Amino acid sequence: MFTLAAYSDDNIFPLSANLCLGLDAMFKSIKSYMPKRLYFRAALILVFPVVFLQLIVSIVFIQRHFEGVTVQMTRTVAAELDLISEIIEQEGAVAAQKIARSLGMSMSIVAQD
Repeated sequence: MFTLAAYSDDNIFPLSANLCLGLDAMFKSIKSYMPKRLYFRAALILVFPVVFLQLIVSIVFIQRHFEGVTVQMTRTVAAELDLISEIIEQEGAVAAQKIARSLGMSMSIVAQD
């Protein structure tokens, strides 16, 4: 719960003081994991941004790649199904079964009532 206090000499910005205390606690907990020696700190400063940037670029590249592959595969399956439906209309179901088998699809003929 936040309360706004009237301005006084000892507590001008109570909300920002609480925020600073929270950040200090967070930085103290992170500081225990940070390297103590200068060489390792410099290595961390140089390596972390490169690894982070490479990770982001890789994620974006892989996501775009899979989106493109998915679109291509969807178009190919739609074109194959369109071809089979045209062959069924023109030459019959037996010829469509041969084409479907050559495309690696399985097709069965179902009698209509």
